[in-house]
Amino acid sequence: MSKILSWNQRIGALSAAHPDKPAIIFIPVAGEQRHISWRELDETTNRIACWMASRGINEESRVAIGLFNSPDHYFAAIAAWKLGALVLPLAGNAPARERNNMLEVFCPSLVITGWCDTDWLAFSATEMLSESAPCDASRLPDVIPHPGKAIGSGGSSGQPKVIVYPHPWAFDLERLPPGSPDLGLRPEQVYMVAGPL
Repeated sequence: MSKILSWNQRIGALSAAHPDKPAIIFIPVAGEQRHISWRELDETTNRIACWMASRGINEESRVAIGLFNSPDHYFAAIAAWKLGALVLPLAGNAPARERNNMLEVFCPSLVITGWCDTDWLAFSATEMLSESAPCDASRLPDVIPHPGKAIGSGGSSGQPKVIVYPHPWAFDLERLPPGSPDLGLRPEQVYMVAGPL
């Protein structure tokens, strides 16, 4: 029988095992690179999850993230997953008509974005970080999002649709990461993410 861990359990375990080791190394187009330790990732996402929960986010919620690649994108997604929410990433530079059509289909409870012209409950990454700063960073209840991951698509019809991954969005320690044997992936490996999150 496999050992399934929630986002809270897995990131908490990695934070405890090597708190100062980088979890994310962000290299912007301009400016200094930033290292996010496992401790910082765990504590920051716990605070943001606490802040999101105070706005009603839970296992029944949908959170859309319309940010460019940044640590803030990871923080928002992981915090939502720690609460069991379904997360839909959208391009930070998506044209207004495209993203608004996708949001109409998705019906998010919360949007984290830099867009100023949305009718949905929305906060910028700066607001998310500043408003969550005083929140409790202690452990959260273990919740496994089911479903937890969605992607937007225009499909062949040109009509917006949301494709939801139907399985629990969690860590199976016997298959971590998924497809490892086929792809040559191994624990402790560093992954480069160059495409849009």
